[in-house]
Amino acid sequence: MKYHVVDSSEWLYPDKTDYETSSTYFNRFCAKNGKACAHIFVHGAGEEVSIKVNGFEAEIYEEIDVPVESNIGFDQNNRNKFFPSRIAPFRVYDVLKPCDGKAKTKNGICAFYVCINAENLGGAGVFEGNIVLESDGDEKKVFATVKVFDFTLPKESLKVVMGFVFGTASRFHNVSVGSAEYDRIRIEYLKMLRRMRQNMLYMGGVKVIKKDDGKYDFDFSVLEQRTKEALDLGFEYFAMEGVGFRRSWKASTIRICLTDMDAMSPEGKDFLSQYIPAFRDYLKEKGWLDRFYLGVADEPNDANALEFKELANIIRSYAPEIKLYDALSYNDKLHGALDVWIPLNKSYQENKAQFDSYRENGSEIWQYVCCGPRADNYMNRFMDYQLICSRYQFWGNYKYDLTGYLHWAAVCYQPDQDPWVQSCPHHVNADSETTLPAGDTHLIYPGDGQPYMSMRLELHREGLEDYEILKYIGSKNKEKADGLCNRCFKSFNKVEYDMNKFRQGLLELYKTAEQMGVN
Repeated sequence: MKYHVVDSSEWLYPDKTDYETSSTYFNRFCAKNGKACAHIFVHGAGEEVSIKVNGFEAEIYEEIDVPVESNIGFDQNNRNKFFPSRIAPFRVYDVLKPCDGKAKTKNGICAFYVCINAENLGGAGVFEGNIVLESDGDEKKVFATVKVFDFTLPKESLKVVMGFVFGTASRFHNVSVGSAEYDRIRIEYLKMLRRMRQNMLYMGGVKVIKKDDGKYDFDFSVLEQRTKEALDLGFEYFAMEGVGFRRSWKASTIRICLTDMDAMSPEGKDFLSQYIPAFRDYLKEKGWLDRFYLGVADEPNDANALEFKELANIIRSYAPEIKLYDALSYNDKLHGALDVWIPLNKSYQENKAQFDSYRENGSEIWQYVCCGPRADNYMNRFMDYQLICSRYQFWGNYKYDLTGYLHWAAVCYQPDQDPWVQSCPHHVNADSETTLPAGDTHLIYPGDGQPYMSMRLELHREGLEDYEILKYIGSKNKEKADGLCNRCFKSFNKVEYDMNKFRQGLLELYKTAEQMGVN
């Protein structure tokens, strides 16, 4: 039996036994409230491998491989050493299944993910233990060292929202809507997002009641229940569903989500004159005005830009206190429409001066990714990209002072998709149909009575921790923080892929954080 300890930022594959960061030692570092994590890849074993961690309290996961059936949407003319990470079809260890200490092998191969929580170690210092692997009487003892730096990771400040639709996952758990088991499992998904440092949720739940006189009442009880539940779990902000939507990417008309009226029709404007003030007053009554952001109509384009801007003006006229947000690409017809601009990272970088100018009026700039960008080495979280891309995305938030991150899907499996067998599902958006790149629909898998994390979700957590460290150092010495960032991340499409150089850069980041007393 042979084993390799591999850095958490490097993918494992069931058909590969050589890794750039391979070591025979578990030698990790973290903050006092951080996690020291690594893969352990085993090959040449018997039918089962047991694992035991001595000297530390640790989370242990069995890694499960899933298929990447296609490099769909990837421009083969843009191929290079790093993009895509592999030519499909292939299988990759993306799933982290909580482990009871034993794992079955396939052809003598299995993988574990070991995560040591430093909070249980009692403070800063160097701590030693070992990890014992055993299979068919063959025992390997892995020496383990965890260096805990003397600083505390700051509380999350970056606004992070990714779509969570439990209805798409509940069918895999065989639970009925409204049952206690349905709610229990749903909460476990939400806790998993909080573990990753997501602090914002998409939110809806407004019921429209048309009265006999043609006017409207609004029932916010479901919205209130969901919001209170999320606040109890530690979520702080909410991205309210868009006021409008499109039926066609070629149409100028925006429809109202709650009524399916033309937003610019007399009936639509009358509805908005009642709904927006009622929503504003409700949030004010609850003390939630500073927690909610309101979408206008997702991803405006040339066809509907003018109507989008007019709709934003109508909303703002009734509720100037509520910040308006939307994901979009750069469009000079939209100036002044939003309070929070969320461009694709590629669109931001290519139109940096224009987007940055919006800050002069007090606007926030975030970033988002979805099924794109998918070329020119731009960061995304796809399963056929380098795993570290999922981490580096948030270095871009520090680099460009982007105060939020949005993705449409943390758990949004498509109607005909089983994420265990299909990573690239069919997708319909208005009158557009496509096949999505691998992993675009999810960062969490439906496990046995519970959700299972993905490695990409873990790399999001690590990247978000990196962001907070960089931000804190930058508040004390911006030149120093910028230098640490630039060592590994120069732009959204130019980063350090040498994993050993990345680890050295990360070590310098942690040393600096300790010197500056990050807390």
